[in-house]
Amino acid sequence: ERENQKAVFNALLNAVKIGEISNERLESSLRRIFNAKKRLLDYKGGHRPVRSLKELSRMIAENTIVDIKRKDASDFTIGIDDRVLFAGNNSQAITAIKDYFNDAEILDMPLQSYEKRRKEPVQGYINRFDAVIIDAEYSDYSNVTSLCKKVGIKHIVFLRRPGYSQLIIDRLQPGRIMILLETTKTHLQTAMEIMSGNVKAKGLLPYNFMLPENYTYLK
Repeated sequence: ERENQKAVFNALLNAVKIGEISNERLESSLRRIFNAKKRLLDYKGGHRPVRSLKELSRMIAENTIVDIKRKDASDFTIGIDDRVLFAGNNSQAITAIKDYFNDAEILDMPLQSYEKRRKEPVQGYINRFDAVIIDAEYSDYSNVTSLCKKVGIKHIVFLRRPGYSQLIIDRLQPGRIMILLETTKTHLQTAMEIMSGNVKAKGLLPYNFMLPENYTYLK
């Protein structure tokens, strides 16, 4: 049965990639499946009815965000009053982080440019923060991750493509990785609440991506 599920998943994934199935059709199908399951659960009394589209979006975010950590890494949360650095250029993520955390700064330029402009080593700058959130699409994400590990600062690498997780794990072995399939306002807000420990992520990696043996889900 699991092999059949993998085959179906891979066939659908390929159809989306080559354009046989549009993103709009995929989203419409997922919503119909979700609504059918929700109605079944409501009928069985397993869950209270979802009352709004906002609540539905929040539920989808919680169930699709994947949060994994190295088994030998310490568990941690990022408090809203912690001093937080975001290394990345994603404007939606920047807005969400600034809105959620009371003391957040943004590193959106290459490290070499930062050192030339600020006249100080990046390591000294990073060491001022309680936590660092690193966008895997930031040009110097690997260097920032390595610096965080070197100085012992809690850090999360977040990415939007599950396929990158294996590459990042192989190269850097970060303590924690969070995978967001969407960067909507609701998804990012939910991600911040997961980081702060107020919500638990319920997402799992797709069938064709194996969880490395030295990593575990944070639930």
